[in-house]
Amino acid sequence: MKTKVYYQPVSDWSKIALLLSLCFLLVSPIWASELFYSVDGYWLGYSLVALAWLITLFLTRYAVIDDNQITLHQLRLGKVKVLSIDKNGQNLRFDKHSLTIQVANQQDVRLCLTKKAIRQLKEQFNGENHSNHN
Repeated sequence: MKTKVYYQPVSDWSKIALLLSLCFLLVSPIWASELFYSVDGYWLGYSLVALAWLITLFLTRYAVIDDNQITLHQLRLGKVKVLSIDKNGQNLRFDKHSLTIQVANQQDVRLCLTKKAIRQLKEQFNGENHSNHN
């Protein structure tokens, strides 16, 4: 069974990049109301580019989980990374909002997922119904 989930990397650099992107988006209303007291073509262009970047950042990072592998799709030039999953997902560790994939002879891969995606993956690999009402 194939499952597609959106993710964000769990790393300090990823969080810094997200914060900087949000800062660029927050400059837009400040620009319109405080700096130039007007909404013009430059403001609109800047706002649309900042918003498009954030949307692209979120929607181009997704993982396709098949029975014995996870394929990570990333923003950078359509980069794809394929990771193997042990039988019954024994190299997967689930936290509240993250999935850690233990890769042999490499650094572990940590992904931030939604609660719904975590629950769905737990059910898929453990065969259990984990109802978590936090």
